[in-house]
Amino acid sequence: MENSQIKILDDYFNLMTINGSAYVFNIAHKMGIFKPFMQSPKLSSEEVAGVLKYGHEPVKHILDTLCGLHLLEESNGSYEMAPVMKLMTGNYENLSSDYWEHLPEFLMKGTPYKKMDTVENSEQEYQVQVKSLEWMMKPSSFYGAQYFAKMFGDKALNILDLGAGSGVWSYAFLNTFKGSKATLIDWEAVLKVAKSSAEEQGLGSRVEFKSGNYHETDFGEGRDIVILGNVTHIESEENCQNLFDRAYKSLKPGGAIVVYDVFSKSEKGKVSASLYKLGLCLRTENGKVHSVEKHQEWMKNSGFDKTEYHTMDITPYTMGVVYGVKK
Repeated sequence: MENSQIKILDDYFNLMTINGSAYVFNIAHKMGIFKPFMQSPKLSSEEVAGVLKYGHEPVKHILDTLCGLHLLEESNGSYEMAPVMKLMTGNYENLSSDYWEHLPEFLMKGTPYKKMDTVENSEQEYQVQVKSLEWMMKPSSFYGAQYFAKMFGDKALNILDLGAGSGVWSYAFLNTFKGSKATLIDWEAVLKVAKSSAEEQGLGSRVEFKSGNYHETDFGEGRDIVILGNVTHIESEENCQNLFDRAYKSLKPGGAIVVYDVFSKSEKGKVSASLYKLGLCLRTENGKVHSVEKHQEWMKNSGFDKTEYHTMDITPYTMGVVYGVKK
C-alpha cells in the first residue's frame, strides 16, 4: 500500500477515535459514571455498575475506554480517577460541552452562548473561570518568565498585570525575579481568586490589587513590564491600541509590554488553537484572536522601538508571546 493511502487511513482512524472518545466521555459524564468514585476512590466495574444500576458489560467497556483516555486508572481489577479528573472542576468538568452544544444555534443565528466580553457579564463569568485557567496556563507562564530572564537578568521588576485573572502570568515573574513586585488590575470578584493564589504561593506581601475596569483605572508610572495575558482577544482593535498607548506611558525607558495569547502556529497545538478561536466566538460578542502582526503594529503606533514574537513550545502548544520595548 502506498504511503498516501496509509496517510488517508491514519487520518480516518484518528478522526474516528476522536469522535468515539468524545462521545464516550460525554455520555459517561451525563450518565454519572464518575460519581461513584466521589464516594469510594477505588471500585471494580461490578461495583460501579451496581451503584448506578447499569449493565456490567457496557460499564466495563466504558471504564476501560476511559482508562485509555487517561481519565481513569486500573490496577488488579479496581478503577480510580486519574489525577487529571481531579482538576476538572467548575466550568470545565464537562470539557465545555455546553458551549459546543450551542454550536448549531450559533451557525444558524449567529447568537453566542455567552457574552463574556461585555462589562455587565465579565466579572461574574471570569470569577468562575480564572482558577481553572490558572493551572491551564501555569506551564506557559513559567516558560514566558524564563524567556524574559534572558532580557532582565536578576533585576527586581515593577510589574503591572492588566486583566490579571488569577495572577498566573505575573506570579510566574515574581517567582522568577526575586524582589520584584506586581500590581494586578481586574474586577473585584476576580481579584479574590488572585489574592488567594498569592497567599498560597507566599507572594501576598509583594502584590498590590486594584479593582475596577482596566480601561478606567490609573496604570501608574515607573513600570518595568506591563502584562496582558489572554486579554487582547476580548478587546476591539481601538481598545487594544488605547491600552498599548497607556501601557507605553506607564513604562520606564527599556521597559516592555508583554502580550500572551493563542498565537502559536505549532502543529502540536493546531487543532486546539482552532477550537479555542471557535469557542471564543461562542462565548463573546466580539472576541477575536488578533494576529501577531497587528499587535506589533499597535506597539509601533504607541512608540515601542523593538517588537519580537516567540512561540511557547510547551503544553498546550497554543500560546505565544509578542512584546515591545520602550525606547
